[in-house]
Amino acid sequence: MLHKEGYELDPRRFYVLILFIFLMAQQCLFWFTFSSDPEEVHMFFPRISSGVVDQLLNWGPIMCVPMVPFVSFILQRPDGLRLCMRLAAALCFVACGLRLIPCFFPLHIKKQFWSTLPIHLAQILNGIAGAVLITAPSRLSAMWFPPGQRATVTGLANSSFFGAAVGFYMGPGIIKGNPDNVTNLLIACFAISAVPFIAVFCYCPAQPRKQISNSEADSGIPPSASEFIKGTGQLILNEQAIPLIMIVTFFGIGVYDGWIGILPQLLTQNTTHGPGWTQDLSGICGMSHTFSCIAGMYSIGPIADIFFKRRLKTLLIFLFIMAAGLFGWMITMFPSTSEFVPIPYIQQPKAVVFVVICFAGYFRSATFPILFELAAEVSFPHSEGTSGGIVIFCEHLALLTALFVIPHIQLGIVSLACFGSLAICPFVMSTVKSTYKRMDAEGYMPILSKDDPTIS
Repeated sequence: MLHKEGYELDPRRFYVLILFIFLMAQQCLFWFTFSSDPEEVHMFFPRISSGVVDQLLNWGPIMCVPMVPFVSFILQRPDGLRLCMRLAAALCFVACGLRLIPCFFPLHIKKQFWSTLPIHLAQILNGIAGAVLITAPSRLSAMWFPPGQRATVTGLANSSFFGAAVGFYMGPGIIKGNPDNVTNLLIACFAISAVPFIAVFCYCPAQPRKQISNSEADSGIPPSASEFIKGTGQLILNEQAIPLIMIVTFFGIGVYDGWIGILPQLLTQNTTHGPGWTQDLSGICGMSHTFSCIAGMYSIGPIADIFFKRRLKTLLIFLFIMAAGLFGWMITMFPSTSEFVPIPYIQQPKAVVFVVICFAGYFRSATFPILFELAAEVSFPHSEGTSGGIVIFCEHLALLTALFVIPHIQLGIVSLACFGSLAICPFVMSTVKSTYKRMDAEGYMPILSKDDPTIS
């Protein structure tokens, strides 16, 4: 089958994409499991307090930062994507099995500190699986899909928010206010993890039958470990755009990811201006923000592919301006509890706060797949595994930093810092010298075999 642009397509690409989306979504679902109904979880596992729940979440970014370089190196291999998918599926499957072990402990053992060790180990393994998957979306889109669809596929493949959204409903829906049903929740997760685990080991093609484009045909022999380290260092030092993209990712993506964790506190805090939102209303707002992030990820790809094919930098500047503007407006709707933060308070109806939060999340999340694609363009001929690893490393380094710093800072200061982080991104992006090396390499049609029956 030939694409209208002349690229030879493999119909199995949709199977690989769906399988990858499933893996990405389930990993985030498992990561979020204990946060979906922490009170009932604490009643079932006495040693899992709210602080322990936060620690279980923190294992994700903690494990991601050291694992990303290793994953980037794996993705240099011709079968690297399949290897990563199988590794992630196996890690999630084992992790879900480990989490079941403490369910069968008697109550007096569940009260011992060591009873949660299998759960911590499971979250560590799941965090490694997250690093394995989240580095790979742009590699998947480049390997299996033509240039005119890559931003769309990269956005679809980044489906971690979808897993979190499922978790909002799945946890309370299965537990139903009964702590004993926590076991049923973990069994359901284990059953879900078995589906892609079986699928990816039974059938998962390593790569298309023929190279999808010229950039793939020119990818060459995978580098050795020393060549990969040296090449990545040279890319960061010699390509002007890469350090700037790293800065934008650190401040515009990672810091915001850390700020999201305090959103419920901002909404529910009581101040001199009146009581905060209820926990239920705050939860609905957080869930809606998650859905708006999904919408941003999924909708921006076609817009970029159709209207901004060689103008990704312009699109990113627009998205960051919108995200920063909405965020700046939003933080004036939260009463400042600190005399050191001169944020004016402008009381707004809850509906306005709700909508602004959702749209800020939409525009900020829309930047993510575009950063992936721009990094891949300026990094060429380095693999998308390298450029994706750089983006993810910076995001999670910022998130990890925020997780350790935020508890020691007042909420108003955190919000102001996040606004400043978003506000500098358009200015930094404007200095990026965007080159589209990968698109330039694909300016001619790939050489196809005369004997290929799909050629007409």
